Amino acid sequence: MRIDLGETLSAPPGRRTLLQRFAAITAAAGLLIGAAAGTAAADVSWVTIKQGADWAKFDANGYVTICDEEADGHGVYIYLKWETGEDRSYTDPGGADGVCAGTDATGDVPGVEYIKVCERINNWPDKCSHRSYITWGD
Repeated sequence: MRIDLGETLSAPPGRRTLLQRFAAITAAAGLLIGAAAGTAAADVSWVTIKQGADWAKFDANGYVTICDEEADGHGVYIYLKWETGEDRSYTDPGGADGVCAGTDATGDVPGVEYIKVCERINNWPDKCSHRSYITWGD
């Protein structure tokens, strides 16, 4: 099928061109897909934090994902700090192997004050992201 855009664009006024129809259909499809994705994503809240190209995600259901995206020899971990002063960390044991680590940390969700992503650097302080504070409606 050959489309001559010169003829399409010079269509008489009042008649929708092929290009206009295509744009309208594409926009409508995009809105439908966006609305469906927005509804599905609204079920779980999460926080994603980056430190360089490395990142971690902590969701309200207690699932933690850690991903080392830099092949720099520095391990990556997510650090969780509770309002009580306790802390815990979860590590991506594979390094920058292209596979992110994840774990169920459901018991860790209540009372988390903040989280951050850090790189372990030998003989130096670890390089960490900013603290991302968690608000539980209090």
